[in-house]
Amino acid sequence: MNRALTLSLLFSVLSACVPDGGVAEPEPSAEPEPTPDAGALDGGGDAGFADAGAPDAGGDDAGCVDDAPCANVTCGLVTDACGATVSCGSCVTPDELDQLAPRVDEVVDHLWSTSYMQDVFDLDPNAVREHALTAFENIPDPGRAHIAALGRAVRGFKNGHTGFGLSLGGTCREQSGADSGISVYGVCAHPRGDHFVVSQAPGTSNPLALDLGDEVLAVNGLSGPALHQLILDDAVCGNGAGNDSVAHDLAAAALFSWLRPGDVLDVRAPDGTLHTVVVGDEEAAPVYCRYPAGPTGTPLVTATLRPDNVAVIALTRFVFFPGEPGYDEDYLTQLANMTQAIEDELDTVRDDAVGVVWDLRGNIGGYTFAGLEVVSGMPGAMSTFIARCWYRVPGSDPLDYQDSGPFQLTPSPRFDVGVPAAVLIDGRTISAGDYFARAAQVATDARLFGRPAAGAYGGGGAYIELSESPGYYLSYDPYRCDDEEGLPLETRSVEPDELVELSPDDLVAGRDTVVERAAAWILDQAP
Repeated sequence: MNRALTLSLLFSVLSACVPDGGVAEPEPSAEPEPTPDAGALDGGGDAGFADAGAPDAGGDDAGCVDDAPCANVTCGLVTDACGATVSCGSCVTPDELDQLAPRVDEVVDHLWSTSYMQDVFDLDPNAVREHALTAFENIPDPGRAHIAALGRAVRGFKNGHTGFGLSLGGTCREQSGADSGISVYGVCAHPRGDHFVVSQAPGTSNPLALDLGDEVLAVNGLSGPALHQLILDDAVCGNGAGNDSVAHDLAAAALFSWLRPGDVLDVRAPDGTLHTVVVGDEEAAPVYCRYPAGPTGTPLVTATLRPDNVAVIALTRFVFFPGEPGYDEDYLTQLANMTQAIEDELDTVRDDAVGVVWDLRGNIGGYTFAGLEVVSGMPGAMSTFIARCWYRVPGSDPLDYQDSGPFQLTPSPRFDVGVPAAVLIDGRTISAGDYFARAAQVATDARLFGRPAAGAYGGGGAYIELSESPGYYLSYDPYRCDDEEGLPLETRSVEPDELVELSPDDLVAGRDTVVERAAAWILDQAP
């Protein structure tokens, strides 16, 4: 396995486009607009928890005074007994901060010279730099502060293909940080409303005694977007988020790696009862959180036919890994092998299916043209411009680009089943998965269900080893991809036609809420 691919498997997000219409090798992932209102999905939010004794920021606490918030800490930011954030002094001296600054400068300077994000939004590199440096000032643990500083520098560019992690394997949790897509407590979470729901329990142990369908409403009294941002602003290795919805998905993926002993979770069980869970010292063996896609090595495509004759085809990625049947170093050969593998799996259900649900939740991307080939056979497919990509010339000022070519959908009978099609997406449907979702929405009659996709259309597979942070790499995205009006697509998530999130009751019953909603729609289309 070559060096670039070895690095890619650490986080598993693949590039979408490169010059000459090719596809780069896999790159590290993120692990991707506003989340639904608290009451939009079966009550959502933390409604009702205050009535059960949770502290309220107002009322009786309005006159609260904490005279010694820093009594048990040496430095950094703390939350006092009244819920206010208090600074207990810097954790480094000015001279020490000057010595640490090159770690941040290396990341910001490289991204500023290779990224196109300054064409996407009003990006201030100095503001990104200053925010990253506050990690050293406010986090006492040097290892955790280092990872948080790198993460803040990376996420300041809001690019879904830009990320960082350990070069030589292992987890950032082992370096005092956390990892997107890994749990050390035996359970995993998905977004629900403005909070999280326990969606998976793959571990051999469950130290927090959480059950499927339990909703984590708050951590240490913090909830909603503020909690999502706190998690990603802390020491979490992975990729950036282009918008708040994707940040929610990435925070959910990192939650059970990010928690630390002493953290307090406000939890609502599926029956509506409320309780708190205090995180202890016990941990479980690390497990991957990729429900329903499964670990990165899960088969590329799997088709099943439900009793109601709705076919569900899970597409977890658009790339073969070395050693897999179908893998080939030649791009065109692997592309042909991949589309054939998808067609072969479709053929197992083609004759009996009354509709097809294409499940791309958690799809890590890869060869965009493979996904477009599938979409080209969906009902109503029409010739449509999907995007055009441009390579940012490194160091150019003003930014200069080289044409990398277009993505165009052309109808084809190869994947035409002649029945309704639905597409399932979420905030970890990224890169080539983003293009699949965009093409299905703008160029076919397929209906999309789930959560907004990652909104990460560039790619590249480009990375550097960080010399100022030995043992860490930085992946970056030099490919700007535009819509038909020439406006950048990056950060613009494909929105599902129906927003559907995993229901606690369905999780308890072993049902997939999103699949069930899509299947019901397909059955409604039957003549």
